[in-house]
Amino acid sequence: MPLDRSLWSRTFTPDDPPHWPCPTCGIGSLSVVRDSLAILETRDSRAARSHEAWEPDWIEERFTLLLRCARAPCEEVVSVAGRTVNREYHIPDPENPYNYIERGIDQRLRPLFVDPPPALFRLPKDCPEQVRDYVISAFSLFWHDTGACANKLRSAIEALMDHLRVKRWTSNKKGRRRIDLHSRIESIRSRSPEIVDHLLAAKWIGNAGVHSDELTTSDLFDAMDLIEAALDEIIGKRSSSLKRIAKTITKRKRPRSQ
Repeated sequence: MPLDRSLWSRTFTPDDPPHWPCPTCGIGSLSVVRDSLAILETRDSRAARSHEAWEPDWIEERFTLLLRCARAPCEEVVSVAGRTVNREYHIPDPENPYNYIERGIDQRLRPLFVDPPPALFRLPKDCPEQVRDYVISAFSLFWHDTGACANKLRSAIEALMDHLRVKRWTSNKKGRRRIDLHSRIESIRSRSPEIVDHLLAAKWIGNAGVHSDELTTSDLFDAMDLIEAALDEIIGKRSSSLKRIAKTITKRKRPRSQ
């Protein structure tokens, strides 16, 4: 199923962190370890306060934070580090537009490193090890390098082709030549037509990650949704499983539990 994009917002408030899934057990959710948040202003930011045009949104801070899985006996610990995003806000007085009822700083945390990284989508139980390793690397890079994250997802597709024993090399009179990923994916269309288009689309996003630094978070989510669907179909054999369930229920003309 498509990942919950709102859960993976780039920023969150110190008082309302997202409940990410535990990267180890995959069942429990992560919550903040009490008193573990530390925020310090950078040297340049402190120096900038003496500037006559200084504004609160000039503030630059770094933070560290610990999260813990709420599920016993797992209780895995995850470390988060990044920077704060500070914006000044004003609430005007409706009776006097030149006055404010309230003004202050809206502070949000922007993670740049999360270790170990939570899974943005769930991998099938029997996912090949090399595919899993590339996807987990992509999860780690998601926070601070969209291009590298997309590139790791592309590498996961290459590893999936290896798992499916799709030829990587071809030979002719001119010698040995590497088969491009696009051709490798197309070669399985006859046996897995339902997922070829998913993989090709994810590959194009991965290509953009190699050659461009303009990828967005939404682009990464698109690639992950496509790869998750492909892995569910190829490795998890979701359609085959649902067909067996449907056939059993239809044959018995009642729910499987009865």
